[in-house]
Amino acid sequence: MDSVRRLAATVLLLARQRLELAALDFEEEVLRAGIALLAVLAVAALGALCLAALAAFVVVWWWDTARLQALLGVAAVFGGAAACIAWRLKRALDAKPPFLHGTLQELRKDGEQLAPRAAP
Repeated sequence: MDSVRRLAATVLLLARQRLELAALDFEEEVLRAGIALLAVLAVAALGALCLAALAAFVVVWWWDTARLQALLGVAAVFGGAAACIAWRLKRALDAKPPFLHGTLQELRKDGEQLAPRAAP
């Protein structure tokens, strides 16, 4: 009966460790999603500012040429910033590991360790 208890304790310990790893993976995924959301909001805000600057550019088209260059410069800066953030967001999302990647790897290793081995 003692061996059954030790086996049950080992199984419970293994399950607890895997659950802790899954929770950590989930926490990392939530953090990544939050960062991605902030980047999306920044792209949206800078894109809106770019459009506002371009609209002001059209309105001021008939005014002094110095104002036009300034507005076009502001629009270029905001548009460039939005494009840069969007590019970095795409790279970050493309490079992220699959959901619960670490947990699945550890479970795969556990399965390999517990699988019966062929005798040499």
